[in-house]
Amino acid sequence: MPVKYRIVKELDLVWTTWDGVVTVEDGLRHNALLRADPDFHPGMRQLSDARGAESAVSEPDIRGLARRSAFGPESRRAILVSDDALFGVSRMYESRAQTAGEVRVFRRLSEALDWLEIDGPTRQSYGLSDDADS
Repeated sequence: MPVKYRIVKELDLVWTTWDGVVTVEDGLRHNALLRADPDFHPGMRQLSDARGAESAVSEPDIRGLARRSAFGPESRRAILVSDDALFGVSRMYESRAQTAGEVRVFRRLSEALDWLEIDGPTRQSYGLSDDADS
């Protein structure tokens, strides 16, 4: 499965990892799993690490995913990407996800974590240290 997630309750964070070719069905399945998870609530922050992903999602699919997000308007979500194509797709999602909280796209882990307000010692204790930026 190209999408995995972990809820870190102490940080009120969903840590999602996207790997390989990601389809709209993968995104919809991820939303459904989150909604069914008893530890999830729509106001959580999200670190969505898509550095290992390739998108197979069209512009209409992006709109549909943004409308069906499990996250609410009070959430803050960072999407981490490493290439130009995924950056463009993620920015498209960012512009359409207005009801799914604040969404921002980043190329550097440290910047995404700063925006999510996750401090240095916390990053290290959860394996989110800046040296993973490379």
